[in-house]
Amino acid sequence: MLEGPPGKKVARKPGVLGDIAGALGAQSVLGLLEWQHRHAGRALCDYIDQRVPMGTLMDLVRRASRGAVRQGQPLAASCWPLAAIGALLLLLGGCFAPTELDVLVAPDSSRDGEGGRDGPLGAGFFSASTLARVDDLVRYEVLVPLLEDGSVAGSADASLPLVVMIHGGFVEVRRYRWLASHLATRGYVTVMADHDANLSFLSSANSTVAVDDLLAESTGVGHPLQDRLDPTAPASVLGHSLGGVAAATLWAGDPERWDVLGILASYPAPGTDVEQFVGRPSMHLVGSEDEPEAKREQGFERFGEPRILGIVDGMNHYAWTDEATARELAGDGPALRSATETRPDALQIIDTGLDAWMRSDPEALERLRVGVFPGVEVER
Repeated sequence: MLEGPPGKKVARKPGVLGDIAGALGAQSVLGLLEWQHRHAGRALCDYIDQRVPMGTLMDLVRRASRGAVRQGQPLAASCWPLAAIGALLLLLGGCFAPTELDVLVAPDSSRDGEGGRDGPLGAGFFSASTLARVDDLVRYEVLVPLLEDGSVAGSADASLPLVVMIHGGFVEVRRYRWLASHLATRGYVTVMADHDANLSFLSSANSTVAVDDLLAESTGVGHPLQDRLDPTAPASVLGHSLGGVAAATLWAGDPERWDVLGILASYPAPGTDVEQFVGRPSMHLVGSEDEPEAKREQGFERFGEPRILGIVDGMNHYAWTDEATARELAGDGPALRSATETRPDALQIIDTGLDAWMRSDPEALERLRVGVFPGVEVER
């Protein structure tokens, strides 16, 4: 209420936007974004995106709603900021949708993809966002395979296999783009979701949320992956360090959804029931110089067949990431070989395992049976 003449109160008129926001409530305004981002343009978004982080706008909406409730005010009488921000978010709905592809690796037909090297396809990149848990924004990155003409590989008759990569603790997803790009050059689509504080256990469902959103969005006209993903096909999940713990939890929790598990310099949590599964494939990779040394084989014996453990000669923990900091390296073992040498050795097993178990490639299955990979000590 506003103060009027002495002894009188004058009711505030919130106006049309206020009436709408008051009737719907803050959470419903947020919910409209789920629909709106599929139908809005990007001109305004491109201008704002570099100036106001979308997460900041979302936080303002939440704060406006909670503040009104705490003060005991009717939402319709206190939602002027909320209505304005909500309307702005609706206009900016295009910010949630993927933009044009950035080419990270150009196609090159001379690349053979053998020995952990890149394949002949290119690697395209885009990022997108979706709402989760009503009012939390989940951003994720997608790396896709590109043909010589710049179009995305795959078709409705030849869908692309989907891989999820979960980052390590306090490590941003962009530091694994090298790995996702490599997989793209070999025909895989890789999804990497952000997590609160870069800790996967704080928002453990983000990878699933990102995959759900990507599968839903990819049915839309003009999406980079339109008609190129099979929503019924299980995805594989990889994870490095803390991300490996999260990957094992997802894999064990939903056998119908997840195919191959890849644990990179990590092991499953003691409470994750991986022992019950036989016939579900898993790959375990760790550097010989990873610290602590106890990580090397811990947890591997808990998995049933088919499985493979590769200990990469001279590789340390942070060789899996780009831009390792001095502080990170101070707690790591010494890298006895450069990442340009150790990564291809590790990728031999990842590539072979995915081709064998996701694509049923007979040559890859035979390579796994033989188990000879230069630079890697293999156990089963």
